[in-house]
Amino acid sequence: MKKQVYIFHHTDLDGIGVKILGILYAQQQGLPYKTISCGYSTVNSNVMDMINEAKDVSEVIIGDISVDEETAAKLNKWMRKTGVPVRLRDHHETAHALNKYKWAIVHECDENKVGRCGTWMLSQDGDFQEITARNKVLIEAIDAWDTWKWKRTNNLHAKNLNALMSIIGEADFTEYCLSLDGKLKEPADLFDTEKSAMIKAFRLFIKKQLDSYDKYMYTMNLWVLNKVHGKKQIKLRTGVIFCNANLSEIGDGMLDRHPELDLLMMISFPGSISWRTQKQLDIPLGKIAKMATGNGGGHPMAAGSTVSFNQFKDSLIRFMDKNFAAEMDYSDLLSPYEIKKLKESKE
Repeated sequence: MKKQVYIFHHTDLDGIGVKILGILYAQQQGLPYKTISCGYSTVNSNVMDMINEAKDVSEVIIGDISVDEETAAKLNKWMRKTGVPVRLRDHHETAHALNKYKWAIVHECDENKVGRCGTWMLSQDGDFQEITARNKVLIEAIDAWDTWKWKRTNNLHAKNLNALMSIIGEADFTEYCLSLDGKLKEPADLFDTEKSAMIKAFRLFIKKQLDSYDKYMYTMNLWVLNKVHGKKQIKLRTGVIFCNANLSEIGDGMLDRHPELDLLMMISFPGSISWRTQKQLDIPLGKIAKMATGNGGGHPMAAGSTVSFNQFKDSLIRFMDKNFAAEMDYSDLLSPYEIKKLKESKE
């Protein structure tokens, strides 16, 4: 059985950047690779599956996302037992506790206090230097987008790169960026004529979506307990929309249209809540996201909360009970996991 590099990455542009660099690294080593796309609710189980089941691991890369402390402890024990090298590179404040492990580096900024993303952090490792030199333009665009530097400098190349990923999807985007390896001299080289046309059409589509969300956005005052400042409650004017796609583009566009909002809450039931702000809040958005459902995290200006199926089911049942006149039975409301187990029990 040939050993392969396991690459665990987040699902956004920065996470896909980690995936791309990880693939190039594996190819540089002459090794096969396995990429695992992870959300906040799946990263721990995905890593544990590898620990418990995989026998073909040569190296582990985890980027732009972190495991919890329990999984990290098991991963560290597994690494010491097997001798398989592990590296985790993340920039989410909520994962700082992992810095106690030699294989983990979690920082929001570089030594010059400049905000940096997971892709950039991985690119700084010594054995990535040749890859980094060939793909500097791509790495800088991803870094500008994910750390909001693009907003301050009006870096539309970074914004358009994220749009392109939304348009063509993770698999095609990954393949496209890999095809650019060593060919990028300046940011304009990121897009050929076809991709530029796609992005122009996408902008028109996003405008149409924003017009629709404008009509149906709810606003409310969200009170958050700030334990840092004497347990003072902070009032945040919050917009609420139901959105399942193009979250970064929609979030940025809605906040541009509504500067009166402190933050935007985008509900993507049954799986997650995405949070966005363009202001420096007294409480980092990542902490708000974690407080909201008990599972989540992120950055001061962009974060996410996961919603378990049971949390969603409880909310749906309360809504149905309150708003439907007829008495109804919800006992057969099952999650995909429960349906799978039920089928297996009948076989």
